[in-house]
Amino acid sequence: MAGDFVLYLRKSKGRTGISRQRTITTAHVEQGAGRVVAEFADTDRTAFQKTGGARPVRDGFTAMLATLQANPGLGVAAWHADRLTRNSEDTEDLIRVCAAGAHLVETPRGGSYDLSTATGRKRLRSDALDAQYEVDHNTERIVAMKAEHAAAGRWLGGRRPFGYEPDGVTLRPAEAGALGAAHHAVLAGVSLASVCRDWNAAGILTATGKRWRSRELARVLKRPRNAGLLEHLGVIAGPARWPGVVDETTWRGVVAILGDPDRKVTPGPANRHLLSWIARCGVCGGPVICTSANAAGKERRAVYRCREGTRGHLVRDKELLEAFVTATVIAFMSRPDVRDPVLAPPGDGRARQLAGLYGEKAAIEAQMLARDRLHRRRVITDRMLEEGLAELRAELGAIEQRIGALARADILAPLAEDPAGAWERMTLDQRRAVLRRLMTITLRPAARGRPAGWRPGQPYFDAESVDIRFRDRAPAELAGFSWS
Repeated sequence: MAGDFVLYLRKSKGRTGISRQRTITTAHVEQGAGRVVAEFADTDRTAFQKTGGARPVRDGFTAMLATLQANPGLGVAAWHADRLTRNSEDTEDLIRVCAAGAHLVETPRGGSYDLSTATGRKRLRSDALDAQYEVDHNTERIVAMKAEHAAAGRWLGGRRPFGYEPDGVTLRPAEAGALGAAHHAVLAGVSLASVCRDWNAAGILTATGKRWRSRELARVLKRPRNAGLLEHLGVIAGPARWPGVVDETTWRGVVAILGDPDRKVTPGPANRHLLSWIARCGVCGGPVICTSANAAGKERRAVYRCREGTRGHLVRDKELLEAFVTATVIAFMSRPDVRDPVLAPPGDGRARQLAGLYGEKAAIEAQMLARDRLHRRRVITDRMLEEGLAELRAELGAIEQRIGALARADILAPLAEDPAGAWERMTLDQRRAVLRRLMTITLRPAARGRPAGWRPGQPYFDAESVDIRFRDRAPAELAGFSWS
């Protein structure tokens, strides 16, 4: 066994075990009068290939094969054959390279493999196949165990979820309270960035002790467990054995808001202007941003400008445009046909709609779980399972959006009670959320020249160039509506 060897190390989950592999394998090589001249490692990388799945990506393994091809006679050392390969494609690649370059494979736990001989190739293939079977069998067992736990509503294990103790069931009061408040804040129009700033300032950290970022907060807020629901294989399996921090309707509303494709936020610092990235340019369809502009002989003024190019397609005075949009919101929310449905008391049509939608949702989820059971009993194939689930997921997604829309209607309730007063009390985030929920705003090129009756020193504003469309309202329903 004398000679030079490359050392290959792999651990599929975490780095624990890498150092042990290195110590044992290096000592084994040195006992045989050999030496390790290079090391290749893959951490958090599996070598197992699922049936019909893609070949696992292992940069360290690929680099090792390239080094072997460039250095005939160089040996390969690994703790066990299952560190090198757990799938037939990697096994055959290793055999081809080692047989062509006379590379001996040494392992302290499995012995030597001379892949230039039929016996050595057979042994490696057999050991790799055994390793593949071990993972496949364990996966099958774990999936069955998790399905059983899911049916019973038990936690499936993993890292401590924020808001709960390490058992995944007991609430951690401080975190749970903050998590529940965050759901209601998002429904009220508060941005994720604002919640993150408040939490970080208060010393509320993630479950792993890190500061909050919007993406991580969104992921946490969308967890079904927050509503006391158990998710398994991407499907809500039913009520869980742990308490939720909010009711399901509230959670669905937050999920709908965070998944709304129209929910565009500024990619940089916090929003400071009412219409930035909400109003759109009527020429190119892009967003408008707030900047400043020069007027001959006057001070610079704040304007909304199309983001396209250096000059943009259009410019609107910020103060006049925001005043017009504000007046439009207040006038619209003062209409009886808008106000009365929003203020309808509990137990009305909204509650009946929710009950019906939850019934439909439960029926679809039952069908999804039934298909999963048929698949585990091998009554239907992988393809039949996935095709059936894809259709059911689409139906479920549509129902969940409708539930979320009903929950999101709560953001308009304060405006229906007292439009002008509520708008005045709202934060900028809440006002922006109202606009996203209520309308689309498109700025068209204004007519040339000043309007009739204009006098020097007077501001002028072309309301006809601002196209406001209220969501869920046909134009005919707005007949007689005054825009100012």
